Amino acid sequence: ACALLGAAHVVLTDMDGPVLSLLKKNVARNVSMAHVSMNGSALNCRLARAPDVMELRWGECEDIARVIDRVDCIDYILAADCVYNEEAVGKLLDTILLLLEEKGKRTTKILVCNEYRSETVQAEFLRRAAAAGLGPLKKEKEGSMHPEYKHELIHIYKLKRIPCKRSP
Repeated sequence: ACALLGAAHVVLTDMDGPVLSLLKKNVARNVSMAHVSMNGSALNCRLARAPDVMELRWGECEDIARVIDRVDCIDYILAADCVYNEEAVGKLLDTILLLLEEKGKRTTKILVCNEYRSETVQAEFLRRAAAAGLGPLKKEKEGSMHPEYKHELIHIYKLKRIPCKRSP
């Protein structure tokens, strides 16, 4: 959707395997659409280029370097359904921090959308994100979600880098 709505360069990632293969097929099938329907209105598309689809194993320096080499800068990081266990939370946040360090801007926006699976996983995500300087986390209110897609178990968080305070 981001590419179809005019983003200059979109990189879609997942771990290697069936999901990555399906992602590649879906991109090939959908990038030629002439318009996108949003809230009942057709929007003209300005496809600058087809999205890149790449393997990205969180915390793997080689994979992160390949993604970094493909982009000039990172305006947005969108993570969907990536907060599912305590171990994955740390690897996800480490990967986000490395991407930001290399190609992020002061204004890079980070959105994490996930299904609430367990109290411990959610608490670990919130704790580690704050400890990593990715806060204050702002949870989007259910009312801001489209009525057909909102659900009490779907959480959307806006994160941003907190600038380091330097000692005098």
